[in-house]
Amino acid sequence: MVHSQLSGPEETPARLRTAGLRAEVINRARLPFGRVLRHRPAWLRERKLVTDRMTEELVVIHAEHA
Repeated sequence: MVHSQLSGPEETPARLRTAGLRAEVINRARLPFGRVLRHRPAWLRERKLVTDRMTEELVVIHAEHA
C-alpha cells in the first residue's frame, strides 16, 4: 500500500503486524503535491501538516500473511 506522510505511515506496519501480517516499509519518495493537496496549502499549514514546501513523502508498505 502507498501512504502519504499525512496518513501516519509509521504506525501502519505496527498495526498490520498486530493484525497478524508481516509488514515493512519498502520504499519512500518525496514528490510535489498532487492535484488535491496542491489546492489546499493554507488548510494544511493551519493544521501544521506541512511546512512551506509543496511536497509530501510517499511511503510504500508491503504486507503479507505471516
